[in-house]
Amino acid sequence: MNSHFLYDPSELLKAIKDFPKGTGILAFRDIPNILNQHVVGKKTLDFGCGAGRSSRILNALGYDVCGVDIASTMINSARLLTSEIQFKVVDRPLNRLLTETYDLIFLSFVLMEMTKAADIVVTLQQLKKQLNPNGRVVVITASNEMYLHEWLSMKPMTKNINSGLPAEILLKDYNTTVTDIVWSESDCFEFFAGSGFSLIEKYYPLGQDRDDRPWLIETEIAPFVIWVLA
Repeated sequence: MNSHFLYDPSELLKAIKDFPKGTGILAFRDIPNILNQHVVGKKTLDFGCGAGRSSRILNALGYDVCGVDIASTMINSARLLTSEIQFKVVDRPLNRLLTETYDLIFLSFVLMEMTKAADIVVTLQQLKKQLNPNGRVVVITASNEMYLHEWLSMKPMTKNINSGLPAEILLKDYNTTVTDIVWSESDCFEFFAGSGFSLIEKYYPLGQDRDDRPWLIETEIAPFVIWVLA
């Protein structure tokens, strides 16, 4: 596998100024080791990259990244933050715009922005066509526990949680509330299977003493799931 990537989360903190400081660190802390274990090659598509934080993390890890998003405002923001990464605006159907294939396709918190299960399956099917034969897809999603507990830097604001419906969550570090679409882990598994993917591995990142964070329940319950697909 790849041997030249950064492994120390503190190095990522230095390289990425907006690297998550609170609970969000758990979404990316173990990504270097996960990618090193599962991914061969460096050509990467960061799908739904937003303002490019995940793209910059992947770039810092040594991957050759192309970041894409349907929101032109997000892509413009991403371009202002770095000139080292290629960013593109895409729209559906994706296969008209994505003509290359990749060793890694990365989606961080993209599914929770999508309101229709059918659209998720179609999008994943199209992305599968862009994957190299030995490539991997890595998807970061909310765990089933995310909207049920208060975390170090997140607080759910919606009482009744149901799949496919909106849920509000307060991001304490930014003092702002965002609205996600709730998809359970079983929903996600069905999306992946229905798109033709096989599950290679599933990770539940927990808080650790070495994180140097005053964790609430993160050491016992994982707020996120990291899926590796082929």
